[in-house]
Amino acid sequence: MNIKKVPAVLAGLFVLLSFAITAQAVKSKPTVDQTTAPQGGTFYYPLSSDPERLSPLGSGDMYGRYVRQYVLEGLMRTNPDTDELEPGIAKKYEVGKDGMSYTFYLREGVTFSNGEPVTAEVVKWNFEARMDKRYKAFNIRPYLENIKDVEVIDKHTVRFNIKKKYFGNLDVICSFSIMGLVPKSVYGDPNNKRAHKKLVGTGPYMLKKYNKGRAIILERNPNW
Repeated sequence: MNIKKVPAVLAGLFVLLSFAITAQAVKSKPTVDQTTAPQGGTFYYPLSSDPERLSPLGSGDMYGRYVRQYVLEGLMRTNPDTDELEPGIAKKYEVGKDGMSYTFYLREGVTFSNGEPVTAEVVKWNFEARMDKRYKAFNIRPYLENIKDVEVIDKHTVRFNIKKKYFGNLDVICSFSIMGLVPKSVYGDPNNKRAHKKLVGTGPYMLKKYNKGRAIILERNPNW
């Protein structure tokens, strides 16, 4: 994606790393009137508690969500300045003529940090997993109750059919915190508790190390 990389974060209990340290970032300090932010370096952020889990498929807390925002992506992203939806994993979307469906056209070549491709089948499984009671996604499922089902149109086209019109439907479907995509190969078994400590997504950072109670280290995703 043609988007500038943002620095990574590291904390007492949470760590993110970026290895592209530039001379500007090392030799100078940001000033109030500086128009461009230093690129690269390492950012440290202390968490007051250890995340309950890193996996987005299940009940979680604000600490896990803080970490996931650097790793996971939704189908579209919201521009913080205009509040408009912009391309994310999907390059565009269409609303059905009757307003009862949303069709997303995925960008080709998008992969998870483990190298697996993102396809319409992956999107469909992500929705179904969150609705599967075995995953215990109690805090996520209520937001998705208005989604009837998800159809795979072709490898890079997926359609969400809804039960009733609601102004928040599109935002829910596109949200990384509700529908941040993860690979089935990692999270496909709802009884695998080890997956709670794993975090694999398509975003600008990927999990390097999770030292419970001490540090979570994320490093820049070179394929983002």
